Amino acid sequence: MEPDITYSARAFPDVQADLNLYPPRPINGVFTCGWYGTSISEGRGSFAIVNDNGPLADRIGDYLRVQFTNKSVTVYCVESFTIPYDIAITRRAYFELAELWTPYLDVRVSDIVDTYDGSS
Repeated sequence: MEPDITYSARAFPDVQADLNLYPPRPINGVFTCGWYGTSISEGRGSFAIVNDNGPLADRIGDYLRVQFTNKSVTVYCVESFTIPYDIAITRRAYFELAELWTPYLDVRVSDIVDTYDGSS
């Protein structure tokens, strides 16, 4: 988990470009998505948190692609909290999908199929 955290904390555009190479595996459903700042979790960059009791609670440790309309971001799900959404992404990631004044989004979520085998 630590290498994933270090990786996901890199410059946002770099992480997004790298992770867009991996194919998504859709998770059935539409999920509510909000954003969070560093007062909730110190992670800056390409991170997500999920609701403790929500439908994505078992996704901690996964890379997730969050899609709203024709826009998407890929984030690393680092932990869970009691939050009013199914998933919350960093403020920077949310801004790629919509204006920050938008209270929440109904999004599609995919798990990223990681094909990296560690050999390079």
